[in-house]
Amino acid sequence: MEIEIKKFRNLTNMSQQQFANHFSIPLGTLRNWEQGIAKAPEYVLKMIIENIRRDKMINVETIKLVSMLNELAELTKGGIFEFKKATQGDSNYSKVFYDQETQDSDGNCKVVLDMCIVDDPECTHHDAVSYYDSCTEEFTVRAVINENEPYIVVKFLNSEDQIVIEDGRWYFT
Repeated sequence: MEIEIKKFRNLTNMSQQQFANHFSIPLGTLRNWEQGIAKAPEYVLKMIIENIRRDKMINVETIKLVSMLNELAELTKGGIFEFKKATQGDSNYSKVFYDQETQDSDGNCKVVLDMCIVDDPECTHHDAVSYYDSCTEEFTVRAVINENEPYIVVKFLNSEDQIVIEDGRWYFT
């Protein structure tokens, strides 16, 4: 198993000292492995790789979720509107739109992720290309429609936890 330990260390954005401390490897030993003076035992490499793979997957998914929440929070500053009322000028994604036609039994609607709108005197065409719900199967994104202002809620599968997005911010409930 020919593996470049330095390549995996660089994935973690750790210095040699930090990496050595994190994995309880003597710093000199790590340097010898990276310089090719010595080879790390295969079982040690496998443990390091599995640890990095697990941490990176968690971090990447967390980063994607937080990025989506920040994006939606920013869009809520422009308002939350019904998709049927969108115009071609709204294609610059400065607002959040929900699709009333996807309303569930609780009265909540899917939030539009990507859309195509054509305004023409001959034809007004609204087409929801995709919804936030289709991004992952681990959570759903819905617009909560009530008599007050609508807001966005992210619900996680198999969990009571949810995140509310409104007025340019998001928070756990």
